Formats: sequence, structure tokens, C-alpha cells
Amino acid sequence: MQRLAVIALLVTAGSAEAQGVFRGPYLNDVTGDAITVLWESPAASTGTVRYRSVGAAQWQTMQSGAAARHQEVRLTGLTPPGGEIEYELDTGGTVYPGRFRTAPAAGAPFGFVVYGDNRSSPDQHRVVVDALLREMPGLHFAINTGDMVSSGQSESDWDAFFPVAAPFLASMPFYVAIGNHEASLGNNISVTRRIFALPTGGTPAANDETYYRFLYGNVEMIIVNVEVDSLYTLALLAGAQEDWLKEVLAQPLAGAQHRFVFLHQGPYSSKQGRNGNFWLRQWLDDFKTAGIDVVFSGHDHYAERGFTEQGLYYVIHGGGGAPLYNTLGPRSTNDHTIMYGETRLGYAIVKIDGPKATVEIKGIGGELVDTFTYGDAAAPECSQPADCGAAPRFGCPGGGWECRRSACQYSCAAGSGSMVSCVTDSACTRQIGANCAGTVSCVHPSINPLSWYCNCELPPDCTMTSDCANRPTPIAGCTGTWACVDSQCEFTTNLCTPQQDAGPSDAALADDAAATPASDAAVASPMDAATLPDAAAVVSVADAAAVVSGADAAVVVSPDAAEAIAPVSEGCHCGSTARGDALWVLGALALFMVRRRR
Repeated sequence: MQRLAVIALLVTAGSAEAQGVFRGPYLNDVTGDAITVLWESPAASTGTVRYRSVGAAQWQTMQSGAAARHQEVRLTGLTPPGGEIEYELDTGGTVYPGRFRTAPAAGAPFGFVVYGDNRSSPDQHRVVVDALLREMPGLHFAINTGDMVSSGQSESDWDAFFPVAAPFLASMPFYVAIGNHEASLGNNISVTRRIFALPTGGTPAANDETYYRFLYGNVEMIIVNVEVDSLYTLALLAGAQEDWLKEVLAQPLAGAQHRFVFLHQGPYSSKQGRNGNFWLRQWLDDFKTAGIDVVFSGHDHYAERGFTEQGLYYVIHGGGGAPLYNTLGPRSTNDHTIMYGETRLGYAIVKIDGPKATVEIKGIGGELVDTFTYGDAAAPECSQPADCGAAPRFGCPGGGWECRRSACQYSCAAGSGSMVSCVTDSACTRQIGANCAGTVSCVHPSINPLSWYCNCELPPDCTMTSDCANRPTPIAGCTGTWACVDSQCEFTTNLCTPQQDAGPSDAALADDAAATPASDAAVASPMDAATLPDAAAVVSVADAAAVVSGADAAVVVSPDAAEAIAPVSEGCHCGSTARGDALWVLGALALFMVRRRR
């Protein structure tokens, strides 16, 4: 899809609902010398974007196209690479200020944030946005791993999303991966397509904005749409996207020292009743061959970090504000190694400095709860596998350490995650019945016996909200609401709000920014920490340890982070909401025997 420098689209299709709030401005597709500024109005309008390098005297101006509800303006010729640009959107007599950085020159250090799953709980989403605003001075852009709203085809859901995210989006270039909730109504994502302007150029060119790649500094970002058809489709990456991905993996972008993959559903899951995305797991061997360093995902509303069967880093973080899930936490699995896992609101910060990459998993108070680094030649973790020591506590069977890029990475024995063949349910009962708290069966997804596998179907946590109503509060002193969502009891705390003495609320700050008259607009400086919302940290660094109960406390904090965090304290910590009262017996993951042959 070719985009012009200035695009104005009159929104007349894609949803039966009317848009009710002003959305924006927000920023997409930043490069070293260009960026797209977008906004959406309740009624058709025009706008003018004034912009300049910070400190420059002269403003440049770009006018939108014809009056429309959705507007996109492409600013080009920005200098220098990595420089700060301030801008003002003037539309309808109101001025909306913002500031951003262009992409840096190759070799310059930078940072970005990965987060997702913001749907359903605006108050919790607002707390995460507050935390991101405090991180803003160290960030250049953001990638959202999907499920921004409950239904991507609902204009009212986007009306709820944008006012909460507005202070962040006005000054943070934003990229997205499509989640199942964006594709929730017949897999129609026309509204999401309209809202965002994402890169599709390059070689090979993507023919759809829902999957794409771009080079930022020395990092190749590959965004994959795993919601092409349906949630667990057999044709998950079939067709044009699969052809595109094969070419992308085989052709690294020039100058890339790191290759990251971002998508909504990750290869694994620690939520009761989920096993992760089986079809994505079939790509992991190809990912390793292609030099992919980290796979980032959301979908599950907790934080987790580990190694795939092949020894690749993976990070799951769906703590962007949606109601949180129970996590089964670090435990032994047959096809991956979990180093850290916890139910928590938060996000992941990625810091790049040449060949060195550091990933920090943080809570909403800014506390560091887990981290890993690779490529640090100045302070290497290892020079050979023997330097890595004993196997991780929950290392996968038959695995071993590898020393790659000066870092210890744990791989499973070859084929440890392959399917277990079966013909009858009784054969599966013998194989996995002792570890299954539900119903064991032999699943036949096709006529090919090599695709048959044993499955453990766990009983639902609930069928209606009343099934969750009598559960005790998961953490002492924490109040909130239980609900039954997708057969799972989810807990949403009502205490995830800034303290009363923390300064103006997000809503007030957003309203102040949105309502500044053109005649006396003051340009805010989002990159200046002093101008950011002064919301008190809900979780202090001293309270950064995982809030869990009894016997679980020893297994949720990774050895890497143990020395950096303090003991657990009492009370409701919104950064670590909610295991329910019953932790189900670990059901055996589906064991698989053959891989996709290509």
C-alpha cells in the first residue's frame, strides 16, 4: 500500500458506531528524517502541523488534506538523525503540542518499550501509562503487542483507549502488532487498519500493514500478524505473509546487529488451559537459523521470560492494563525453560548500545523485577558453556547451556518438544494421565497420523461471574472485582490509581493539553522529566519482589533479579495482582511429535 506525504481519509465505513472523542495527535512510522502525525476527529475537519528542531527559531508548516475525520500528515526532511523535534497540531482552534525523537544514526544507543493488552480496564491502563510517562526520557519509541481494546471494530472502545493513552502517544512513535481482540468480530480489522499508518515498504515489501519490518538504528524489528484467520487456525501464517516471512528471515536488513520478532500470541503460555501458539512454535527453528535474538509477545496477562527449546530468549508481557491472569509460574516443561514468571502490571524496556542489548522487565513503580543482557563483550557472562554453571532450576529435560554473544542461553534436548503419537485416549492416559487434572484425549487434527497428539483439557475455572464471586481477595488489603472472562476468573483491583497527593490526574493533564487555545498555547516538553505527570509510584522499589503466597514465593523471582529486589511487603500492590484462591494442578502440556516440514 502506497501512502502519500499527506493523506486524508473520510471515515464512512468499517464500523456502524459513531466516533465520539478527539483522538490524538499520535505518531507512527518514524525514520531518521520523517514521521507520520495522525489524528481523528468526531466530525470532518482539517489541521495544520507546525514543527521544528528543538532550539530552532523557524517553524515549518504542513497542512492536512481536505476535511475528514481521519487525518495523516507525513513530515519529511527532519534533521538531524536522533534529534528532538517539537510540533503543534492546530485543528478546530485548539493546539495540541508534542515532541519526539527521530531515529538515530547507526551505532547510537537508544531505548524503547514493549507492552500490550490494555483492554477492558481503563483505570489499570492509566496506571501503566503513568509509569511509561516516567520512563519517557529514556525511550525513543514504543511497540504494543496487541489487544489495545476489547473489540477493534468498536469505535467506543477506541474512544476509551485514546484519552488514557493520549499523553504518551503525543510524543512517542508507536508501532503495533495485531491482537485477537483487534480481530474479534469475524476477523475484520478495518477500523484498526484505518487508525494506524504502519510501514510496508522495503524488500520484500509487505502487502498489508498488519505485518511489516523496519530498521531502527542497528535493530531489525519484525512484526508478525498471528491473527490472520482465527485464533488457533491451521493456516496461521499461510499465503502472502508466510512467503514474506520466509524472505525476511533469509534476508537480514543491512546494518542490523540485532533481530527481534514481535507478535501477539507467543509460542508458550503459563495460563491454565493454554499451551501457547503451536503453529508459531514450528517457526522457532527457522528463527534460530535466521539469527533472531528475542521473541516478544503479549496475549497472556502476566510477565514471563525464558528460553525457547532452541535457546532463543522469549518475553511475554501482557500487563498493560487488562485484567490480570493467574500464572502457573516457573515450572518444568518439556519444550522451554522459564527463568521468571509473575502476575503483574508493567512493561519491558529494551536498551541497545551497539552489539549489547539489555531487556528490563519492570513494574508500574519503575522497579526492576527481571533482566537479561547479551552482547556485552566488555563484561561477558561467559566465553564457553562451562562458564554458565549448573542447569536452571526449571531447565527443560536433557538441556544444556550454550554461550552465544557473551551470554548464557539454555537449549532443550533436540526434539524434546515434539509430538507424542497416539491412536486412542487410553494411550494418552498412560502417557500423561498422571499429570493431568482434567480430561485426557488423543486429538486427530487431520487424517495424517503423524499429526495426532495427546491433549490435557483442563476444567474451566468458571462459566459465569457468580462462580468467581466468593473467592477471597488474592492479596491482603487489596479490594477489587472478580469476573469470569474466557472461562477464567480474572481479578481487577480498584486501587490501581495514583495517590491523592500525587498531583493532577492523567485526565486533567490530558484535558489541559487538549484544550489549550491556539492564542496562548504553551508547548509542553514531554522529553523533560520535570514536565511529566507527578504520579506517585504505586509500587516502590523496596516493594519490588513478587507478591505471592507461601510455597510459590521461591519460584517466581529469577536468580538474575534476586539480589536486586527487596523482601515482599504486605498489602495491595497493583504491580502484582492476583492469583486466585485455587492454583490448579499443572496439566500436562500437549506433547508434540512432528514439526512442520518445509
